[in-house]
Amino acid sequence: MTQQEYVSRKEELINYSSKSFNLANDDKLNRTLNFVSANLVNFIPSLPIEKHEETFKNIFVHQKLSVLDEQHIDVLDRDVQVEGMEEETLDYLRNNAAIICTFHMGSSRLINHYLAKNKINLTLVLSDFSMKANGGWFNKIYEGYKKLAGFEEDRISIISVDEPNAVRKMLAELKNGRKLLIYIDGNSGSGNKNIKNENSCEIDFLEESIYARAGVAYLSYLAQVPIIEAVSYRKNWEDIVLKFNKVIEPTKNVDRETYFKTTTQGIYERFSEILLQHPEQWEGWLNLHEVINPQAFKQVEPVNYTSTNTQEGIFRLNKVNFGVFNIDSDCFLFDKKKYVSYKIPEPIYTKLLHSDVHPVEKKQHESDIFFTQLINKGVLSNS
Repeated sequence: MTQQEYVSRKEELINYSSKSFNLANDDKLNRTLNFVSANLVNFIPSLPIEKHEETFKNIFVHQKLSVLDEQHIDVLDRDVQVEGMEEETLDYLRNNAAIICTFHMGSSRLINHYLAKNKINLTLVLSDFSMKANGGWFNKIYEGYKKLAGFEEDRISIISVDEPNAVRKMLAELKNGRKLLIYIDGNSGSGNKNIKNENSCEIDFLEESIYARAGVAYLSYLAQVPIIEAVSYRKNWEDIVLKFNKVIEPTKNVDRETYFKTTTQGIYERFSEILLQHPEQWEGWLNLHEVINPQAFKQVEPVNYTSTNTQEGIFRLNKVNFGVFNIDSDCFLFDKKKYVSYKIPEPIYTKLLHSDVHPVEKKQHESDIFFTQLINKGVLSNS
């Protein structure tokens, strides 16, 4: 791919994806938006509700740009600024085992190019899902990496986290001096998507808490190898940053459960500093609700949505606390604080869905008990 082709394709993705989403005509996207909005409401309550749809659309823009960047290997030299990586650390990585921990953030795949360019051997840890979806593509890309960096055949490999004895295989790779690349926040990380399992621990994250995968810390502790954190993000549409944070050295001076929790907590805290600046660049918003326990949330009271454009007797859906979606012919009201949905009649669903453009007038529903309940529960608001 030439630079001109890359720039043209990038502009096409930005313009089409961010401006041409039609959520009103895509039931699946609308359902997903409800959950992403709930995640944003609870974890970044300072982000205005009016920004949620734009943030949601741009998540997909950055997903597609990440794939595009991976296909254009020259982007590493043209558009990427590397921060926090010292030559001493690079030399260490070339000659010693380590775990490189990253997130599905920004141009999240560029780290593969960077490691290959610097002749660092790599074992990528993926789930079976990612293997099936991307395995062929990864293998093709890695062939290019081998040619680029002059790697031998065994310099780059992939382990499926779902295969038998996956942990044993990862430990063996580390013992042989290899580097594991693990995406701690998604399909490429170790462990299943359950809020409570042996590979997760509860940590504070932004304004609430999640059950995060502790597999990175687990492997570091058992193998006594350091963790090197890496996060990619775009300063703007043109400039990409690949930032390396502190190197975490393992210790046996604390019990392993404490090490798992404190290490994982620290990784997410440092990631949060970047995430708050660029929330639209993290894919994790799409499935964050799968690793939470809303009953344990600190914010028990609903967030009140206020506006200066009040008009007595005119009501709209309170989008801070509620949303609506449908599954085929079934319609639902979604409580964003509790992550609970309630089946509602189709006419009510339609009124709520379009209440931004066609507000509900109180005088037309004064004898409607259901309408009164929606007001009393805060589903409808005149603010």
